[in-house]
Amino acid sequence: MKRTFKIYILSAAFLLGAVGMNAQVADFEKYAKADGTTYAYISQTMLELIENGGAVSVPGMDMAEFAGRLTSMQIINCDTEQSCGHLKSDVADIVKAQKYELLMQTSEEGLEADIYIKEGKKSSVLILEIDSGDTVCCIVIAGKFSAKDMLEALDKSSLRISR
Repeated sequence: MKRTFKIYILSAAFLLGAVGMNAQVADFEKYAKADGTTYAYISQTMLELIENGGAVSVPGMDMAEFAGRLTSMQIINCDTEQSCGHLKSDVADIVKAQKYELLMQTSEEGLEADIYIKEGKKSSVLILEIDSGDTVCCIVIAGKFSAKDMLEALDKSSLRISR
Protein backbone atom coordinates (compact mmCIF):
# COMPACT_ATOMS: atom_id res chain seq x y z
CA MET A 1 0.00 0.00 0.00
CA LYS A 2 2.78 2.45 0.94
CA ARG A 3 4.68 1.63 -2.26
CA THR A 4 1.60 2.30 -4.41
CA PHE A 5 1.05 5.61 -2.63
CA LYS A 6 4.69 6.62 -3.23
CA ILE A 7 4.34 5.76 -6.92
CA TYR A 8 1.22 7.96 -7.15
CA ILE A 9 2.99 10.85 -5.41
CA LEU A 10 6.08 10.56 -7.63
CA SER A 11 3.93 10.32 -10.77
CA ALA A 12 1.93 13.37 -9.77
CA ALA A 13 5.09 15.38 -9.05
CA PHE A 14 6.59 14.40 -12.41
CA LEU A 15 3.41 15.31 -14.30
CA LEU A 16 3.07 18.66 -12.52
CA GLY A 17 6.68 19.50 -13.39
CA ALA A 18 6.14 18.60 -17.03
CA VAL A 19 2.88 20.55 -17.20
CA GLY A 20 4.59 23.58 -15.62
CA MET A 21 7.21 23.84 -18.35
CA ASN A 22 4.74 22.98 -21.13
CA ALA A 23 2.44 25.71 -19.85
CA GLN A 24 4.74 28.14 -21.66
CA VAL A 25 3.49 26.79 -24.96
CA ALA A 26 -0.12 27.25 -23.88
CA ASP A 27 0.54 30.77 -22.56
CA PHE A 28 1.42 31.97 -26.05
CA GLU A 29 -0.68 29.67 -28.27
CA LYS A 30 -3.46 32.25 -28.49
CA TYR A 31 -1.21 34.29 -30.79
CA ALA A 32 -1.30 31.54 -33.43
CA LYS A 33 -4.55 32.94 -34.82
CA ALA A 34 -4.52 36.50 -33.48
CA ASP A 35 -4.84 39.46 -35.83
CA GLY A 36 -1.67 41.46 -36.33
CA THR A 37 0.64 38.60 -35.36
CA THR A 38 2.85 36.04 -37.00
CA TYR A 39 3.29 32.91 -34.92
CA ALA A 40 5.57 29.88 -35.26
CA TYR A 41 5.89 26.86 -32.99
CA ILE A 42 8.88 24.58 -33.51
CA SER A 43 8.74 21.17 -31.82
CA GLN A 44 11.68 19.19 -30.45
CA THR A 45 11.54 16.86 -33.47
CA MET A 46 11.81 19.78 -35.88
CA LEU A 47 14.59 21.35 -33.82
CA GLU A 48 16.52 18.06 -34.04
CA LEU A 49 16.08 18.07 -37.83
CA ILE A 50 17.27 21.66 -37.99
CA GLU A 51 20.26 20.82 -35.78
CA ASN A 52 21.26 17.98 -38.09
CA GLY A 53 20.88 20.00 -41.27
CA GLY A 54 21.75 23.52 -40.17
CA ALA A 55 21.84 25.91 -37.26
CA VAL A 56 19.00 27.31 -35.19
CA SER A 57 19.17 31.09 -35.47
CA VAL A 58 18.13 33.52 -32.75
CA PRO A 59 19.19 37.17 -33.16
CA GLY A 60 22.19 37.99 -30.96
CA MET A 61 22.77 34.43 -29.76
CA ASP A 62 25.02 31.57 -30.85
CA MET A 63 22.59 28.65 -30.56
CA ALA A 64 24.73 26.03 -32.32
CA GLU A 65 26.32 24.56 -29.18
CA PHE A 66 23.14 23.63 -27.36
CA ALA A 67 20.48 23.39 -30.07
CA GLY A 68 20.19 19.67 -29.31
CA ARG A 69 19.07 20.42 -25.77
CA LEU A 70 16.03 22.44 -26.85
CA THR A 71 12.55 20.95 -26.46
CA SER A 72 10.50 23.67 -28.15
CA MET A 73 10.63 27.17 -29.52
CA GLN A 74 7.87 29.70 -30.15
CA ILE A 75 8.29 32.88 -32.16
CA ILE A 76 5.61 35.56 -32.01
CA ASN A 77 5.92 38.76 -34.02
CA CYS A 78 3.34 41.55 -33.62
CA ASP A 79 3.03 44.50 -35.97
CA THR A 80 -0.08 46.37 -34.82
CA GLU A 81 -0.26 48.66 -31.81
CA GLN A 82 -2.99 46.55 -30.23
CA SER A 83 -1.26 43.18 -30.73
CA CYS A 84 2.08 44.61 -29.56
CA GLY A 85 0.42 45.92 -26.40
CA HIS A 86 -1.21 42.58 -25.68
CA LEU A 87 2.03 40.65 -26.17
CA LYS A 88 4.06 43.01 -23.97
CA SER A 89 1.39 42.81 -21.28
CA ASP A 90 1.26 39.01 -21.43
CA VAL A 91 5.04 38.72 -21.18
CA ALA A 92 5.09 41.08 -18.18
CA ASP A 93 2.31 39.09 -16.46
CA ILE A 94 4.00 35.72 -17.10
CA VAL A 95 7.41 36.96 -15.95
CA LYS A 96 5.93 38.35 -12.74
CA ALA A 97 3.53 35.50 -11.93
CA GLN A 98 6.00 32.71 -12.66
CA LYS A 99 8.98 34.51 -11.08
CA TYR A 100 11.36 34.70 -14.02
CA GLU A 101 14.80 36.19 -13.51
CA LEU A 102 15.87 39.11 -15.71
CA LEU A 103 19.01 37.77 -17.36
CA MET A 104 19.79 40.73 -19.57
CA GLN A 105 18.28 44.06 -20.60
CA THR A 106 19.56 46.33 -23.34
CA SER A 107 18.43 49.41 -25.21
CA GLU A 108 20.08 50.83 -28.30
CA GLU A 109 18.87 53.14 -31.06
CA GLY A 110 15.15 52.58 -30.44
CA LEU A 111 15.51 48.83 -29.95
CA GLU A 112 14.84 47.36 -26.51
CA ALA A 113 15.53 43.75 -25.62
CA ASP A 114 14.84 41.85 -22.41
CA ILE A 115 15.90 38.28 -21.73
CA TYR A 116 14.22 36.39 -18.89
CA ILE A 117 14.92 32.87 -17.65
CA LYS A 118 13.20 30.42 -15.38
CA GLU A 119 15.49 27.55 -14.49
CA GLY A 120 14.03 24.22 -13.47
CA LYS A 121 15.75 21.07 -12.29
CA LYS A 122 14.85 19.17 -15.47
CA SER A 123 14.19 21.97 -17.94
CA SER A 124 14.31 25.73 -18.26
CA VAL A 125 12.42 28.38 -20.20
CA LEU A 126 13.89 31.52 -21.70
CA ILE A 127 11.83 34.45 -22.96
CA LEU A 128 13.46 36.95 -25.30
CA GLU A 129 11.35 40.07 -25.90
CA ILE A 130 12.47 42.56 -28.53
CA ASP A 131 10.63 45.88 -28.97
CA SER A 132 11.61 47.99 -31.98
CA GLY A 133 8.86 50.55 -31.45
CA ASP A 134 6.81 49.48 -34.48
CA THR A 135 6.95 45.74 -33.81
CA VAL A 136 7.41 43.42 -30.86
CA CYS A 137 8.98 39.99 -31.22
CA CYS A 138 8.90 37.37 -28.49
CA ILE A 139 10.94 34.17 -28.66
CA VAL A 140 10.20 31.48 -26.07
CA ILE A 141 12.78 28.71 -25.80
CA ALA A 142 12.31 25.63 -23.62
CA GLY A 143 14.92 22.96 -22.99
CA LYS A 144 17.67 21.62 -20.80
CA PHE A 145 19.98 24.60 -20.33
CA SER A 146 21.08 27.02 -17.63
CA ALA A 147 21.50 30.77 -17.36
CA LYS A 148 25.25 30.17 -17.69
CA ASP A 149 24.68 28.38 -21.02
CA MET A 150 22.67 31.35 -22.26
CA LEU A 151 25.29 33.88 -21.16
CA GLU A 152 27.96 31.88 -22.97
CA ALA A 153 25.80 31.86 -26.11
CA LEU A 154 25.45 35.65 -25.82
CA ASP A 155 29.20 36.04 -25.27
CA LYS A 156 29.93 34.23 -28.53
CA SER A 157 27.47 36.32 -30.50
CA SER A 158 27.77 39.84 -31.83
CA LEU A 159 26.46 41.12 -28.47
CA ARG A 160 29.20 41.64 -25.91
CA ILE A 161 28.56 41.37 -22.21
CA SER A 162 30.68 43.32 -19.77
CA ARG A 163 31.35 41.47 -16.54
